[in-house]
Amino acid sequence: MKIRTLIVEDEAMASENLAMKLRSNFPDIEIIGSTTSVNSTVRWLKTNSVDAIFMDIELSDGLCFDIFRQVDVKARVIITTAYSFYAIKAFEDGAIDYLLKPISVKALERAISRIRIPQSTTPDFSAVEKAFTDDMQDSANSNTDRFIIHLYDKIIPVMTNDIAYIYSENKNNFLMTKNGISYVIESSLDEISEKLSPKKFFKISRNCLISLDAISCIHRMVGGKYRIETIPAPPYEITVSRGRTKGFLKWIDESGVNPHYN
Repeated sequence: MKIRTLIVEDEAMASENLAMKLRSNFPDIEIIGSTTSVNSTVRWLKTNSVDAIFMDIELSDGLCFDIFRQVDVKARVIITTAYSFYAIKAFEDGAIDYLLKPISVKALERAISRIRIPQSTTPDFSAVEKAFTDDMQDSANSNTDRFIIHLYDKIIPVMTNDIAYIYSENKNNFLMTKNGISYVIESSLDEISEKLSPKKFFKISRNCLISLDAISCIHRMVGGKYRIETIPAPPYEITVSRGRTKGFLKWIDESGVNPHYN
């Protein structure tokens, strides 16, 4: 029997990579749809039904938990994200598994084995928590210490500790170093975030990943947004999207750093 599946992910490349892994390794998974936001997912679920949902936490217009408050989700839910501090919230909202990016085939095997359990069976959350801890360790071990930049006929290594922020503009991704040098980087922001330590970097919007060390001042704005000043100064105004504000403030708080607020 096919497992009808929805993918909820706002990064096109991440969605495509997950779909490829599912189709290549799990023939009983049938992907029948994909959405990128809270609103589009709620609309989709009101007119469609699925057996399973792979759901990223941080979407283009907010956090996926808002979906559960707007529509009765009957499908089995697998939360996917690069940030570990959402784990308990994911369990509270009824997710049967929680996968840290980058998602391995082994982790998918565990999640899909739970999907195959009849709906009436209560998930073993202690086992999920143990598996989640293992995933955190695997993710920490996979953090890279450098990125390789291809610049014409040169190959330039950039150490992770030298990165101030990474942003998207005009369909290109740019890496800005702490000494103000900008490079074009080929990977998507989602792929890059999977290789960075979530303790040191945070994806403040769809278009920007920022280093904790680069933040010099945080400005509160009208409407619940925050504007960030960085060193070096960015080529455009860097703001934290509303959907990521709570996670950002928690990240700052847990870091032990006390940035200047205005």
